[in-house]
Amino acid sequence: MIGAIPVIFNVPGSSSSNKIYIAQPVITILIFFLFSFFICRADLLFYLFILIPYLIGAIAGGMLAGLYRRKYQVTRPILFFILFLPFLSSLAEKQFYSRPVMYSVSNTILIHAAPQQIWGNIIRIKEIREDEISRGFLDYAGLPRPLYAELDQDTLGATHIGNFDDGLSFYEKVIVWEKNQRIVFDIKIIPPPAAKSIFEKQIMQNDHFRIIGASYDLTQIDPLTTQLRLTSSYELRSHINWYSALCGNILLKDFQARLLSVVKARCDK
Repeated sequence: MIGAIPVIFNVPGSSSSNKIYIAQPVITILIFFLFSFFICRADLLFYLFILIPYLIGAIAGGMLAGLYRRKYQVTRPILFFILFLPFLSSLAEKQFYSRPVMYSVSNTILIHAAPQQIWGNIIRIKEIREDEISRGFLDYAGLPRPLYAELDQDTLGATHIGNFDDGLSFYEKVIVWEKNQRIVFDIKIIPPPAAKSIFEKQIMQNDHFRIIGASYDLTQIDPLTTQLRLTSSYELRSHINWYSALCGNILLKDFQARLLSVVKARCDK
């Protein structure tokens, strides 16, 4: 609809090239996003992720409206029907059930240390100093930063708590315990007193995006080299799971890579 509006209200007889039908929706979307960002003050990451589907939809709407104008040489009243499509489609969308789909993403790193030394640094993570973990785009976009992790006992069924800034905590029940080889967590998220970012709000809602679990796997390559793999699993429930999974993988891979780099720096000989 946003992409079709500038084409619908374009002055009759003005340029009707395909470039105009693409340029006008793109400019309109960018202005719309800038206005929304400064008014709503939401996370930059949220806007960047939804910008791509918005642009695709806007260009499609602009092209369809432009092709209709070109065919009939005049803005017909029926063209204004496009303005009501979002309201009609939202009613139809609610009738289709979104099935939850499971996804997982992994990262591996080689550490010059024995599994026994690495094991102690993953089941309990001492407070991470700011100079220990690299800051990237996702930090500036509003994602919480990991602080430290605790484990109440060294056994199956233990509770592992991952603490983040802004009061966010992951309560993780140990469901697989293979000392110095593998540990698997079932995750429950404890929300902060007031969710500040779009990321936190979506996590807290447990509706469209829900983190299910995580695991560490250690494979000894030689006496002083170990491969450490971190795997995270999550559930999506949306009508565009393919795109949501792409965004989710980017978020989790970035988080995993930076956390593994902390473990490596602490264990490397």
